[in-house]
Amino acid sequence: MDTARCTEDDVRYLASHFALLPAAELERKRRALVCDSCGAEAYFRKASASGQGACFGARPHGLLCQATAIGAVKGNANPEEQDILDNPGDVIELDLCYGRAGTGTPLPWQAPVTTPGSAGRYTGLGSGAPALTRRRLTPILRNLIYSEPFRNSSQVINVPGQGIHTIRRFFVSTHQVHAGLEGWHLGYWGMIASVGVANDEGALWLNAGGYGDYSVLVSENMVSDLLRRARKQDVDALAGCHLLVLGELRRSGGGKLWVYLDDVERCAVYDD
Repeated sequence: MDTARCTEDDVRYLASHFALLPAAELERKRRALVCDSCGAEAYFRKASASGQGACFGARPHGLLCQATAIGAVKGNANPEEQDILDNPGDVIELDLCYGRAGTGTPLPWQAPVTTPGSAGRYTGLGSGAPALTRRRLTPILRNLIYSEPFRNSSQVINVPGQGIHTIRRFFVSTHQVHAGLEGWHLGYWGMIASVGVANDEGALWLNAGGYGDYSVLVSENMVSDLLRRARKQDVDALAGCHLLVLGELRRSGGGKLWVYLDDVERCAVYDD
């Protein structure tokens, strides 16, 4: 997109003009961008060393949004993603080791499902063994982005090390994160609005939405692995990507909510 609107000052910016803002102002305003046509959350990417110019983007745009790029709307789910949508009765087991044998966890027919703010409850999975499908985090993230029925479903998911949950209880989008979830180990996901250096050693803050929203802290030894996973050459190119991280929500002394990423196998990055 060539233009986007900043909700902070209600100004419609050209990407080339937005890129010329003072550094501090640009970093603040890039976390308050929306598509000027449909109002979807938007992002800004600086010009890259490969020659790509500064630009805006949004993912996904609203239905019939005029700013939607040709081919940008998901209409060709890969077989793994489509299988999730076509078989909502299956029990999903997250594969955090890319299909290596011996990584599965035995699944009981009845298991406690924990929900934030409540004690565990039990869900029956029927008198026969349920269909079990193993899925990686990336197709889960894509379906969270594009499928509202999937986001809100009660489909059962087995998370290694965390037990049995449901899709709608375990995966928490940026705008659903709040201080009451502090201490909960869940799947936090949303669009990366901006990237900041956390310390001199090179750790990164991946910031979601406005300053009141949570951030993901990437340890310095994970940055190169994360870039390889995202197929990006520099950290600023992560802006606009969607990120899913399995981790514990923490709160700093100043009230900042954040999740620590110290294992690249427990995250997924998606960019159109």
